[in-house]
Amino acid sequence: ANRRVWTMGIRGQGQVVTTSDSGILTTHNLHKHDTANTIPISDFGDYPTHRKIIAYKKGSTSAAVTFGDHSSASWHGTHTAGTLVGNDDPISTSPRDGMAKEGKIYFMDIGGATLGTGLSTFTDLNDLFLPAYTGNAGGAARISSNSWGGTPLTAYTLNSMEVDQFIWSHPDFYIAFANGNAGPSVNTVASPATAKSVASMGGTQNGTNAGFIYTSTSRGSAADGRRKPTFCSPGQSVFSAVGPTNTGYAGLSGTSMATPSGTGAVVLMRQYLTDGWYPTGAAVPANGFTPSAALLKAMAINSADNAVSGFTAPDNNIGYGRVNADNVLYFTGDARKLLLVDNTAGLAHGQYLEYQINVVDTAVPLEVSLCWSDY
Repeated sequence: ANRRVWTMGIRGQGQVVTTSDSGILTTHNLHKHDTANTIPISDFGDYPTHRKIIAYKKGSTSAAVTFGDHSSASWHGTHTAGTLVGNDDPISTSPRDGMAKEGKIYFMDIGGATLGTGLSTFTDLNDLFLPAYTGNAGGAARISSNSWGGTPLTAYTLNSMEVDQFIWSHPDFYIAFANGNAGPSVNTVASPATAKSVASMGGTQNGTNAGFIYTSTSRGSAADGRRKPTFCSPGQSVFSAVGPTNTGYAGLSGTSMATPSGTGAVVLMRQYLTDGWYPTGAAVPANGFTPSAALLKAMAINSADNAVSGFTAPDNNIGYGRVNADNVLYFTGDARKLLLVDNTAGLAHGQYLEYQINVVDTAVPLEVSLCWSDY
């Protein structure tokens, strides 16, 4: 019930995200334009003036991928998009909204009724991310949440390489993937969550039980020993939008649900930076800047609560812990300060940067997180 970041006025305004999933029920209250649905979305295309969905595109060349979400997929894409940015405030009084409720979505449909729970993407995942990165008159996405993955487990696959390739070529594009639901067995992380620069999402339980792991979370490590998941977020019994009605909500469980809940928190972190809250702790538009994906990943890691019952971060069960945006975002008057260094120029071979830290209060934990987007 910690909504302090929302209370400060940060609710996803000005942010565009992208997801690739089974589809979206575009008439659902969380997703449609207004009560009368005056900008209907019933086919693939751009909708830059839409309240919520600025584009609805096909993310595959397969004829099996068709417009809309499907009961055969348990309304998976409608649910994950709702958790990320869903908002029914102009339409109903339901209390269920997404993490970055004022954000917008550039959607890539990779599902179809005949595919069931299966998905089909472009052969090269660079082609899946590029349309949303390019965007349209309604905006362009700089954060991507993907609640899918597959075998071979733990392996660094061609898909994993393509995800890293896109981040390397577009260093301000943050990508998250579900770690998988093959736990509690070790070495069960799915591809492309095995990628190097991606945020791999594990799950916790929800509400008052958010301090406990979602048992089915796939565990690390990756085949080459890298820690997986990166961090975790509520993924068990997460309530969000489902069909077939426009007012339906249901609780689903999986790292599919953890991925948008955790990524939604990162959307709020990005807005904090683009709206100029850093470094003063108050919004100063002139201080706004565009963060790298690596900085956002470092902030999410730094925000994480280390203690999930039975585990101590960092490990291959919970990663660096459970994301908690308020831990890392400095607001005026907070005891815990924040220092960010976004070294977008990088370092050449043999170069280094050195920082000296003067710790004056041992009661406030010092946490330093270093991330980079790898070649």
